[in-house]
Amino acid sequence: MALIPSAFLLVSLAIFSTGAPSAAALLFNNDPIAAVDVRGVLYCSIDGNLPTLGLASVVSGAPVDLRCPNGSLTQVVKTVITSPTGAYIFAFNTAEVLLFDPAQCSVEVNLPLLNCDVSLPTGILRAPIRVLGLLELLLGNLLYGLVGTFVHIL
Repeated sequence: MALIPSAFLLVSLAIFSTGAPSAAALLFNNDPIAAVDVRGVLYCSIDGNLPTLGLASVVSGAPVDLRCPNGSLTQVVKTVITSPTGAYIFAFNTAEVLLFDPAQCSVEVNLPLLNCDVSLPTGILRAPIRVLGLLELLLGNLLYGLVGTFVHIL
């Protein structure tokens, strides 16, 4: 009788235990979600979006908030800082996904932006999350999306 190496057994148990859907799991098209990945880029433009002509620099080092509903209020769930390329990523694991529904959240940037030479008004830039789909991975399903178009909120 062959013995199963302990490393194989541990990996198998980890995959099996995380792959089983929980009764409290967030679902997308009836599939449980194990992780969420939402990405965007903040541009140095009047509204934070890439202009029609595509000529805009990016904003690096800017805080970007993910706000989600909590009862009748919204709260900041996570804050990330834009990279030197203006990119930002909100990534959540299984435990964090149970706390909110990313499709109900929005991304916000407080104005004015310090690292932007465009004269921006004060207020907030807000954008919805556009869910693109679900990617089946070994340890569960990854819900992925992009940040939609920013609008100026006073």
